[in-house]
Amino acid sequence: MQFGKPRTKFTFGKSDKKIKDVEPITGACSSGLENEEDLLRWVEEPCRQVCQDLMKKNIRSLDSGCNKLFPQAYVVISYDGLDLKNKMIAQKLVREGKAGILKSEDDVLRYSERALKIVVSSELEDSVSIVSQRLRDAFSIFKKQEKIDANFNSKHELLRKYGALPSYDPMNHLNK
Repeated sequence: MQFGKPRTKFTFGKSDKKIKDVEPITGACSSGLENEEDLLRWVEEPCRQVCQDLMKKNIRSLDSGCNKLFPQAYVVISYDGLDLKNKMIAQKLVREGKAGILKSEDDVLRYSERALKIVVSSELEDSVSIVSQRLRDAFSIFKKQEKIDANFNSKHELLRKYGALPSYDPMNHLNK
């Protein structure tokens, strides 16, 4: 028995929209993304899916961008807010040249904690969905973790720095 034409599949987030059509979002979310409303308000379309994925994994996104003025796609996450397993993943990405650590000591830096930045290739003629998938692929290696307070981790780093905690630092080789 046939009741009509088969429906076309619904796909979420697929678009033929190009990076050259993405308007820049001005301003900044100073405390990191906390909810879906923050995603819509502060995150440009090519970066929304990966930031949502990271949010579900309890990994804080601090910054992101990809638009018609600055087409290079990137996402910055809180390194200090990662658990040990995800920090080890981050270190591996840095060693392989796939990511970079941004330190809060840099006076031009606007982050109050160490951060990890991953950049993926993108051009003005690329579709938003393709760039979005590249970002998702780049961050898919990170695992879901318990929520971690980056300020708590930063305080531990200070205590360790001034001798109140053991000196083991898995990022020591990257801070030189």
